[in-house]
Amino acid sequence: MVLRSPLVLALFLSVAVGSSAAIVAWRQRPKPGAMPLVGLLIGQTWWSTCIIFKLQATTLASQLFWIKLSSVGVALIPVSWLLFALEYTGNDRYVRPKIVLSLLVVPVLTVVFALTSQYQDLLYIRQSSAGPGGVIDLELGGVWYWVIASYTYLLGILGTIPLFGMLRSGAVTIQRQSVILLVGVLAPWVTNMLFLAGAFPGSPIDPTPIAFSVSGVAYLYGLTRQRLFETSPTPT
Repeated sequence: MVLRSPLVLALFLSVAVGSSAAIVAWRQRPKPGAMPLVGLLIGQTWWSTCIIFKLQATTLASQLFWIKLSSVGVALIPVSWLLFALEYTGNDRYVRPKIVLSLLVVPVLTVVFALTSQYQDLLYIRQSSAGPGGVIDLELGGVWYWVIASYTYLLGILGTIPLFGMLRSGAVTIQRQSVILLVGVLAPWVTNMLFLAGAFPGSPIDPTPIAFSVSGVAYLYGLTRQRLFETSPTPT
C-alpha cells in the first residue's frame, strides 16, 4: 500500500474536484450543455471511485468486481462529452432522441459485456500464469475493449471539432472558454493514449482517472471564473 498510497490520494483529488464541478454544473441547468457536462463529470468520478476501491481490494474477486463496475463510468464519458459539445456550441439540432439512443448502443453493450465477462471474452481475456503465490489470473483487453476505446476516441474527436471552431471567434471570453474545455478533454485523452502505447509499464492501473483531476479543475475554473454557461458561443 505504500506504493499505491500516492495513487489513491491522486484519485481522491480527482473525485473531490470532479464532484464539486458536477454540483456547480447541475446548478446551471437547464442551460444548453449543463446536463451532459454533469453526466461527463459523474462518469469520470464514478471511474475514479471504482479504481480507488479496486486498489484497496484484498482479493482478486473484489478487484475484478470494481473493474467491471467502473465500466459504467467508462461508457458514460464519451457520449456525455459529445452531447455537451453539441449543445454548448449551438449544434443541439443533432441532439435528438433517435441519435442519442444510437449513441448509447456501444456503451450499453460495453457495460453488459463487462458485467457478464465470466461467460465470454469480448471485453476481457482471462489468462492464468504461475506466480510465487500460486496461479494468478490476469484480465487483458479483448476485442470489444478496442471497440469501446475506438468509439471513445471517435466521439471525442467529433466533440472537439466544434470547440476548435470557437477558437476563431472574435470574442476573447469564448476563446478562453474553448481553451479551458480543450484542456479538460485533452488531459485524460492524452494520458489514455500514452497508457495504450505502453508509456506506463509499471503502473498498476490505467492512469486516465488520475488525469480527471486536471479535467475537473479546468471545468470548475470555467464554471466559476469564466462564466462557462453565461455566454453562448456562436457556432461556426
